[in-house]
Amino acid sequence: MSTKVAVSNVSKTFGSNESLVYALKNISFTVEEGSFVVIIGPSGCGKTSLLRIIDGLIPPNGGEVLIDGKPISGPGPDRSIVFQNFRLLPWRKVLGNVEMGLEISGTEKSQRRERAKKVVDLVGLSGFENHYPVELSGGMQQRVGLARALVVNPAILLMDEPFGSVDAQTREQLQTELLKLWSKTRKTVIFVTHDIDEAIYLGDKIILISSRPGMVHETFTVDLPRPRWERKAEIIESTVFINLKKKLWKALGLL
Repeated sequence: MSTKVAVSNVSKTFGSNESLVYALKNISFTVEEGSFVVIIGPSGCGKTSLLRIIDGLIPPNGGEVLIDGKPISGPGPDRSIVFQNFRLLPWRKVLGNVEMGLEISGTEKSQRRERAKKVVDLVGLSGFENHYPVELSGGMQQRVGLARALVVNPAILLMDEPFGSVDAQTREQLQTELLKLWSKTRKTVIFVTHDIDEAIYLGDKIILISSRPGMVHETFTVDLPRPRWERKAEIIESTVFINLKKKLWKALGLL
């Protein structure tokens, strides 16, 4: 596979002079096209800042991010981001929220409605197109957020702890739905989480970021077969899963 995203010596600071704080320092890693990469690390290690830099929402103070070998200079249609707090517009129904990115880009109304309906169906929300966010469960709201990101057909999907605010059962359901979506679309995914089990279950590769200043402490390959949702119980009880979980816990304990 070819390299889709290359993060090269990225650093990010906040404040100035005596109050200068390094959030990230000389971060480097690559993400292969069509792969599912998970980033984990202690709270405050700069994971969200890193994702925002890759999306182009904030600039690094040093280094660069390359997409297909070209440096980014800001947000682009090749990237979409899904946040933990759903950030849905309460006055818009499901279709209206999903269409928002297409509306901003100037897509003609009938086209954006057609595309929004297809993606709403893809994330399992058929029949809820005309519901307001307040009428949906937390898991359904997160599906709307995912649909909003997918509708612009990005090559790269960035996910910032997207299942962190839902209950455990809903989280498991959303993990499985995400893997099914990924198997259909083969988007390049960069996924941030605090949950080690989630990281192993979802990822091809896990990048462990150290405590502030955030640096790449270690990278782990997840050698588990896919599709994983078909044999989830078997996979999470496997020796490979358990041993990798132990390695990650041990590494986190050193940070």
